[in-house]
Amino acid sequence: MVEIALMTVFPFLAVYTAVIDFLTLRIPNWISVVGFFLFFVMAVAVFLSPWIVMWSLLACVATLIVGIVLFGCGVVGGGDVKFAAMAVLWIGWDKALLFYLLSAVYGGLIAIVTIYLSQHLRLCPSLKIGFLETPDTPSGIPYGMALGIAALQLYLDSPIITFSVNVLF
Repeated sequence: MVEIALMTVFPFLAVYTAVIDFLTLRIPNWISVVGFFLFFVMAVAVFLSPWIVMWSLLACVATLIVGIVLFGCGVVGGGDVKFAAMAVLWIGWDKALLFYLLSAVYGGLIAIVTIYLSQHLRLCPSLKIGFLETPDTPSGIPYGMALGIAALQLYLDSPIITFSVNVLF
């Protein structure tokens, strides 16, 4: 039963990240920290292969390194980098590239919608919520939404879920 409870942690964190990033353009550090540590609890609970854990951790570190460079260039936020690294840990190293691609596609769609809405919501200011509250242009793109959606899409096919199903059934 612990496995079932732990299986819901990552989807909750991904949805919470998407919502909180939409509203505040900030991703709290505790989300990534909790997700990181609970991954290892889940890995032990479902007897995840040490090789899968190692490769997932390597993908997490690689994501963090590339993310830090992108953060230094002002391309992404620090919370986005930490959440992406934690998400890759849960999704698995074999799905990391697909996660990056889906995040980029969803991020582009969110950017297009953001630009459109920022131009057209001047007529109806009561609809300006979350990151759209700024008067003329948005102050940023809630990329955590894109990361959360991509992570949720790939989570059910992750190694940790596969091992969980094998343990439970």
